[in-house]
Amino acid sequence: MESEKIQYNLLKELLEEFRFLNKRIFWTDLIITFLLSWPLFFFAVFSEGPISYLSFIISVFAIYRGTIFIHEVVHFEKELSGFRIFFNLLFGWPNCFPAYLYTPHFFHHGKKTYGTKKDPEYMYLGDKKPITMIAPLIVAFILPIFHFIRFALVPLFYPIMTEKMKFFIFENFSTLVMDVKYKRRKRYPNELNQMVLNDLACCLYKWVPLLAIYYGYLPVKALVFYIIALYCSMVLNMYRAKFNHKYENPNTPMTDMGQLYENVTIEGSILSELWSPTALRFHTIHHVVQDIPYHNLKKAHEKLKRELPKDHPYFQTIEKSFFSAWKSHYKMLKNN
Repeated sequence: MESEKIQYNLLKELLEEFRFLNKRIFWTDLIITFLLSWPLFFFAVFSEGPISYLSFIISVFAIYRGTIFIHEVVHFEKELSGFRIFFNLLFGWPNCFPAYLYTPHFFHHGKKTYGTKKDPEYMYLGDKKPITMIAPLIVAFILPIFHFIRFALVPLFYPIMTEKMKFFIFENFSTLVMDVKYKRRKRYPNELNQMVLNDLACCLYKWVPLLAIYYGYLPVKALVFYIIALYCSMVLNMYRAKFNHKYENPNTPMTDMGQLYENVTIEGSILSELWSPTALRFHTIHHVVQDIPYHNLKKAHEKLKRELPKDHPYFQTIEKSFFSAWKSHYKMLKNN
């Protein structure tokens, strides 16, 4: 145990210098991502031929990347004044992923809650089969339907809903989760009001383009492209999350070193930013020191590779590529 503690502390010491946050990088990245997302999306909608499809493909990856910024919002919004509202305006409300949905993410980092039933993002795979490797491709067909009901229809009834009904929605259907049985706890007095206001904004973002299509201001192609973009984003995100952890914890609090072994770092290449934006593939480091900004994670990983002893447990968490992670994850499921 003492040896593990020394190894873990060494890891944290080497990572200390990477805590600094560059606000300019955050804002520049968000703005550029926006310019490559919705403007290109609508250019694709109103154009034809190869240029239309190329623009659409670029916009899909940009929309996905922009939506993933919800992770950075939750971790760093106190240091980035105004970043949360701009995220909601540009990506959160249009895609029905307002930042409040992700607030329980902190339970995913708690020493006593990570990997337990209090963790909204941990999947329990002990009794699952290798067939779950293709589950995201199937589940992603259902999610757009759920999204429409949850954010385009349900908010319309908020004015006549009781507080109890709103709390039921908040508790069961207002968290980004991997565990569908997860129930969100109300921690602050204004959380229900926050849910209502954000959901109404999402509802507005849903109905304005739908009405524009109905009255002929937008072509039906816009709806088709949007559904495809949403589906692709959900598939990419589910695979990203699936390969970030090993999911072998039996619902008990874990030691620091236990959490280290449970995480996965995927080195990949520059193309890996397409499926795992904001450097989330360096997930082991993120769980060791969660307040390291995304723009420092790759540099931190490179330093650990240079300076850690070659037998350090950190190296056991590294996968070379997406396909390497896929193979390891499949093998783990097959052995369960």
